[in-house]
Amino acid sequence: MLLLLLLLELVLSMQWMQTERPECKLLGRAERPELARDGDFVIGGIFSFRTGPNGRIPTFKRLPEGPKCKKTIPSDYYQSRALAQLVKHFGWTWVGAVRSDNDYGNNGMATFVQAAQEEGVCIEYAEAFLKSGPHHVLLKVVDVIKHSTSKVIVAFMTHREVKVLVEELQRQNITGLQWIGSDAWITDSSLAHTKGYTALIGALGFVLISQTILGNCVQLHIGSTDSK
Repeated sequence: MLLLLLLLELVLSMQWMQTERPECKLLGRAERPELARDGDFVIGGIFSFRTGPNGRIPTFKRLPEGPKCKKTIPSDYYQSRALAQLVKHFGWTWVGAVRSDNDYGNNGMATFVQAAQEEGVCIEYAEAFLKSGPHHVLLKVVDVIKHSTSKVIVAFMTHREVKVLVEELQRQNITGLQWIGSDAWITDSSLAHTKGYTALIGALGFVLISQTILGNCVQLHIGSTDSK
């Protein structure tokens, strides 16, 4: 009897060893695989182990970027060329040029001078200063204007430089000038409260109008994000 029981136990043990073990199953999403078998305990929740920074899941390397819209701003390049054509239109072929000594003034005036030469307009002088700069630089600019023969001034400046310039011109009683202005000051109402503002009466320039463009702004700026 004992021998029979031992034989039965041996047969059952051999059958258990031959039984196919449960296969591993793929759990979760394909981009973040988790292998487990039936009966396993899940430890760690949704977090998975990584061996190094290069093992990060590509999906989470960067946040998704939404559509970007850029404001469309007119270029001073075209304004400068338009000012040169304006001067030529009125037959002023002998003019002076004054600018703010910064990127706005220097870049804008450089384009104007080139365009003026193409239009046959001659530049008698080209001066630059900043309101925050040394006062003697401003006095030098005023002295150049005072002794010049041209009576037309193209001013590519901000309203701050225009303010201190016309105040000094009034103090020295320098009048009879025709001003051609850039957009940074030509419509600035604060100049009406400047001493000597009457010298600016009759100034000419261009007004840049802001306008909302309806439609898909992303389509308007495709390929315009690369700086040149």
